[in-house]
Amino acid sequence: MAQSNPEAKAAAERLGVDLPPDVLSDNAQLKSLTGMARSQVGSEAEAAWKGKVAEVAAKADNALTELGATADLAQASDDVFQRLDGSMQSLQRQGDELRKEVDAALDIRAPVEAGNLQKTLATVINDYGGIAEAKQAFTNEERKLLAMLGEGETAKTPTYARLNTMRDQIGRALNKNEGPWADTPRANLARYYAALADDQLAHIETAAGTEVADKMRASNTLFKQMYDARADMQEVFGRDLDKSLAPLLNRAITQGGKGDIQALNKLISRVPEDMRGGLLASGLLSQAQGKGAQGGFSFANYAKVYRGLRENGPVYQQFAKALGPEGDKVMADLYAISRRMVDADSNVLRTGKANQALLALNAERLVSRVMKGTVTRSIGTVGAGAIGGPAAGGLAMAAQELLAQGGAKNTDRVHTLLSSPEFRALIEKIGTEGEDAAVNRLGGSKALREYLPKSVTDTRAWVRSAMAVGTSSAA
Repeated sequence: MAQSNPEAKAAAERLGVDLPPDVLSDNAQLKSLTGMARSQVGSEAEAAWKGKVAEVAAKADNALTELGATADLAQASDDVFQRLDGSMQSLQRQGDELRKEVDAALDIRAPVEAGNLQKTLATVINDYGGIAEAKQAFTNEERKLLAMLGEGETAKTPTYARLNTMRDQIGRALNKNEGPWADTPRANLARYYAALADDQLAHIETAAGTEVADKMRASNTLFKQMYDARADMQEVFGRDLDKSLAPLLNRAITQGGKGDIQALNKLISRVPEDMRGGLLASGLLSQAQGKGAQGGFSFANYAKVYRGLRENGPVYQQFAKALGPEGDKVMADLYAISRRMVDADSNVLRTGKANQALLALNAERLVSRVMKGTVTRSIGTVGAGAIGGPAAGGLAMAAQELLAQGGAKNTDRVHTLLSSPEFRALIEKIGTEGEDAAVNRLGGSKALREYLPKSVTDTRAWVRSAMAVGTSSAA
């Protein structure tokens, strides 16, 4: 008799899935027998297996969903975007409020010494090779800046309002690639913006005092954080923030499974910490989906993806950290169950109605191997008197003989026994204090009585004989 694998049984219990005995067992003979029963087209066994696959797949899907996953990566992407964009907008609002307070404390019509901006513009002009060449290379707004500051030896002094408007426009170009300065090279924009900030701050300190200047410094810090946040978003959502992060998420998983952690690190560093677990779980769920008509959770796909991540320590550590201890355990349990579901399904022969005769041939070959003693020791044999003939041997032998006869009726008799709660209970109780009671329940079950030949009158003794490894009795 084949016992349940305790680790697999525990994983199934944690996930809340009820698995057939062959899925939980490590016994190859039980797996082959059950798979052959499920191979009969139109049989109860075939229908029950399809139902079980769908049921366990739904449980697996739910397990990842409870970790925050969604198979809709467009929605997952939008959730992250809205959070990051909201944070960025909040920084801008705070910065704007402080700048309003600063403006209220100033005479915005007062002239401002723009020495830093003048020096910066002169540097840009020299970089271009002189004033003539610079004018040809300048954008319209840069030419306006040159005119505002003056080309002659005597510098002009624009008002605070003029400088402030220009700074807002340059900031808009840097932040959103919009406005009149949008076609100016970003390197130039950054230099002009920094010089304007220094000139404004120096003027505020002189005109309104340190307290007001400190408000401006705080506002500048908030705007810098906003620009940095936007730059991070652009790494994920594109320069115009109009793309999805789904491609990056998929690369993080597929490349991570090959040992390349670059995409994963890029993603992790730019997503809020409390959203990382759900996002990575969404990526796993998306890649675990079947293709085309075989949509829904795919045990084979999940096992492949998880195995790749697990085999690359630094990559998997990022997943485990993001999902937390419970999430890590769920991923491992799903992998353990997925492998066994794939293994069980591989034992189902996809033959079609016209080729069902092949099932009988395969069963006969399996019976032949058992009769030669190649696999009977894993379950045990019973004597000829137990089930009526010297060629018979134990539960597996009788099951194989029924399968060899072919037909949905015989297949269903095998399936009914192997999937019965009494058979499952005995597998789980072997070697424990509850073994005797489990033997009695299976021996008295309807599934076993319908399965055995009518010549077997002591069904409990038959179960005991089937469990006895390497024993036999005379006919």
